[in-house]
Amino acid sequence: DQIVFTLEKETIPYWNKFLQGYYDASGISSDSFDQAVQVNVGGEATVTDAMKAQGITLSTAVATSTMYTGFNWLDPVVGGCASSTSAPSPQPSPDDGRGGKRNDSSCNPEKARKLRQAIAITVDFEEFVSIFFNGRGIAAQSPIPPGIFGYREGEAGINHTVYDWVNGAPKRKSIATAKQLLAEAGYPNGVDAQTGQPLVINLDTTASGAGDKSRIDWLRKQFDKINVQLVARSTDYNRFQDKIRKGDTQMFYFGWNADYPDPENFLFLLSSEQAKVSKGGENAANYSNPEYEQLFEQMKNMENSPARQAIIDRMLEIVRRDSPWLWGY
Repeated sequence: DQIVFTLEKETIPYWNKFLQGYYDASGISSDSFDQAVQVNVGGEATVTDAMKAQGITLSTAVATSTMYTGFNWLDPVVGGCASSTSAPSPQPSPDDGRGGKRNDSSCNPEKARKLRQAIAITVDFEEFVSIFFNGRGIAAQSPIPPGIFGYREGEAGINHTVYDWVNGAPKRKSIATAKQLLAEAGYPNGVDAQTGQPLVINLDTTASGAGDKSRIDWLRKQFDKINVQLVARSTDYNRFQDKIRKGDTQMFYFGWNADYPDPENFLFLLSSEQAKVSKGGENAANYSNPEYEQLFEQMKNMENSPARQAIIDRMLEIVRRDSPWLWGY
């Protein structure tokens, strides 16, 4: 006749109370994972014998959530810059993150796209999930997670910009491929060919805890593989949101939980009508591609069907090539 809900502020006391029988269910933190879960030779996860003895069982599912790292499309280095379909209303030019004002005349969409593709290949999210989430999670191939219409299993669903299909599984392209793309973008060995200066990319983040530091250090090491310098600019949440609203970022972490089980609820995150700077929407990357936009308008209210799947497939190929996000996990 009643439900009791208690908020625990720390994961370890919560876990210990679960083991003592105070709670009926609990997630498993990274610190408790080895105590609770064992993985057999077939890769299947089960609870440990000690957990079984207490009558505890394990329930697993892939959530309809995606965590990603976005590139700001309005930034001249990593972005495609504003197109006529998404240009913000007249206002002072945002700071370029290095003390100056952005000069949109310096935008080079092709150069920026190859830079984003190089970074997308370099940042190994399979390793990230293995290290920081005990293997709980899958590297994303697009904005659409498993369980949502439009997601494809197997070779049909991989991001061919970042992966090759080898022996029945996706294999991340080599660092040599990433370095080649970086050179084609004008940054051979991580150096700007025009200025001779090292390429520096800024990541805006609210991360400040001990665990967050290890993740940022890991990310820096990923960028080191192609000799690109990553600078993490930590800030409080309000200031971070202000930067996102003004387009005063280069890279940032974001995530999305499905509001309802439809691909529109993920694909709209890249619609220019949802651009954060010009429209105040949920497209924090300010991404804009006219073909994607046209297909989105056609797809968004369709019933699930082979025709809708075909449109989604084309939309995903467009954004995989443009790489406005590191698709994350």
